[in-house]
Amino acid sequence: MNRSPQRPSRRWVSLTILSAATLSLSLASGFAGASRPAPVASRAKKSITLAMWLGPQGTMMVQHDIQAFEKLHPNIRVTLESLSWQAYNTKITTELISGSGPNVVEIPYESWIYSGYVKSLTPFLRADHAFHLSSYFPVAANYSRYNGRRFGVGNEYGLPWRCFTTAIFYNQTMFNKYHVPYPKPGWTYNTMLADARKLTHMGPQNNPNKSTIGLWWFLSKSQTGYDPVIWSFGGHEFNPRRTALTMNGPRSEAAIRWLMNAMYKWKVMATPIEAGSGFNFTANNIAMAEMHNAYVPSYRAIIGNTFKWGIAPMPKGPAGIAGSRVFVHTIGIARNAQHPRASWQLLTYLVGKASENALVKEGSLPALKSAAALYAKQKGGPPGMAIFYKDLAHARMSAMFNHDHGVEGIVNAELSLLWLNKVSIPQAIHQIEVQGNAHMKATSGF
Repeated sequence: MNRSPQRPSRRWVSLTILSAATLSLSLASGFAGASRPAPVASRAKKSITLAMWLGPQGTMMVQHDIQAFEKLHPNIRVTLESLSWQAYNTKITTELISGSGPNVVEIPYESWIYSGYVKSLTPFLRADHAFHLSSYFPVAANYSRYNGRRFGVGNEYGLPWRCFTTAIFYNQTMFNKYHVPYPKPGWTYNTMLADARKLTHMGPQNNPNKSTIGLWWFLSKSQTGYDPVIWSFGGHEFNPRRTALTMNGPRSEAAIRWLMNAMYKWKVMATPIEAGSGFNFTANNIAMAEMHNAYVPSYRAIIGNTFKWGIAPMPKGPAGIAGSRVFVHTIGIARNAQHPRASWQLLTYLVGKASENALVKEGSLPALKSAAALYAKQKGGPPGMAIFYKDLAHARMSAMFNHDHGVEGIVNAELSLLWLNKVSIPQAIHQIEVQGNAHMKATSGF
């Protein structure tokens, strides 16, 4: 299906320019804060709905934010629709397609942006001189930008709320047992491999209760753990213009080969089969695991006093780069939202200082620079939490995850066969190039 936008008619362009100008003028007059009393109609109570996918703790946190917001804006009533990930995608997507649904939404997919389910926030940003995107980490502020062809540039469609960066979780108790020094900043993939060899001890029949494996990595149909490895080896998934896949490059192939060797040649990394048969970081049989900060609160509860653990930075590869991914949850305004100004006020409050500081207490990494600094100082450990915060200064958006018009599914499907050792590296890369580039050509690239 060709997702490239059709050329609009001159009449449509004129109407669009007029509508945008009207919206900007309306917003500007609203944010100007005129001294004369507002008309009675504008002071009438406005009801808006906020939809997000949240767990119980997150729901309580956002409800608290809503209560604080309503005290500041007594003319606005907010209803929170908190759903599971699956229910959210099904229900809210269906409503947005039909032109109904909530006013303010958490954005789960890039398709919501290029399909026009959410408004461009550029007119709001131009009108609201009190809100500054420069207060957020650039990688987070640019996460939901889109220029009609690629993400990371162009108009803003979602404001950054919370972030997830990658690091290495390591079992300090296991390191101590085998007399292996803890990872230090600046360590390399060679050092990590040497450590993994010392920490891998397989018992009879590879019994997970009597074995330890040095490494575990995010490798599956829905995960892109290969991204930071490719970057660290100096490779790229796409050409500079992002019009073709280039995973057949020597550096990208070397990164993929390193992962395969770690699993099947050196046997120091859990294979997908092993990972599904009882080998897990929280089970105290994996020494090092590539993870992101969303796992810290639950792991803290599961591990308890079973063993000591810490957070280490991603290692540097042959290119001298310590590649790290970032995922950002952004919030936007639905295309057909009523009360757009009230929706904007709620949106900016949700990503404002008070709400972002509350994220730290909930265990999340905020996108706001000042609030993210508090994340590194939170109590409860484990040691090394500041690494996630520091990563926001240089981490990259995943080349695949939620940003490349279906190519992610093609790449991950082929690589999942490779991770299971069912195809060779040249076969997997060839299929990725053929199928991925054909898909990109059919959809006019990015």
